[in-house]
Amino acid sequence: MWIRICLLALLLLGISGADERSDYDRLKLDITEHKRELNQLHSKRDYKQAMLLQEKIAGLASQALELGLKSTDVKNRGVWIHYADVMKDLGRPEEALKAIDSYMKTPLLDRNGQRNGWRKRFEIYRKNEDYAKAEQALERALSLADKASDRFAYRRDMANLKLKMGRPQEALQQAEAMKAQIADMESAQRLRSESQYQATLVRIYEETGDSQRAEEARRRELQLKVELAERALDDFEVSFPSGQTTGQNF
Repeated sequence: MWIRICLLALLLLGISGADERSDYDRLKLDITEHKRELNQLHSKRDYKQAMLLQEKIAGLASQALELGLKSTDVKNRGVWIHYADVMKDLGRPEEALKAIDSYMKTPLLDRNGQRNGWRKRFEIYRKNEDYAKAEQALERALSLADKASDRFAYRRDMANLKLKMGRPQEALQQAEAMKAQIADMESAQRLRSESQYQATLVRIYEETGDSQRAEEARRRELQLKVELAERALDDFEVSFPSGQTTGQNF
């Protein structure tokens, strides 16, 4: 008898958890749709309606946070990250940072999860134009990055941040550190990363007024983009050979 009661309780709990997960996912979809509307209002400079919609989105985000934390079917760390992202996009850095603090305290947060938390802090500080703290957060994320592709991306972000801070020579040092990571990448990533490296050099040389090197970097960037496009076309031809017929009845 007790076994049946326990099994029934577990079944009901599972159904309840599934319903909560479904409601949570629905709220996230609503938030995404309203954020699109918000972008449209900003593009139309309808700031009064935009402010009202921001408040509505914030309310939905709070509902999603409460529901997600209550659900046994949703991981808390994902709930906190989503809330932080919404608050960041709404221009509420204090709430976003508090959410990241909670995310960083979630149990069993591994090295990759910690790296992601510091990366999120960087994004929040950068959006709020607190470049000194953004730099510190990105350094912490970089110290936890194991993959060459991640280290490359963080160095690229650091180079762009240095440019915003008016320190082009330091940006150039970061660009050279980007280049050093390319050799450790898989072949499929190298060409795209080389193109991004050249694009970073273009911005740096434009900032320093070195027109000749900026032109050389731009030319190399465009050459790499052509090569990337040619490779993509070759892959397409392999996947969809000329004359291939689909849906033909025999």
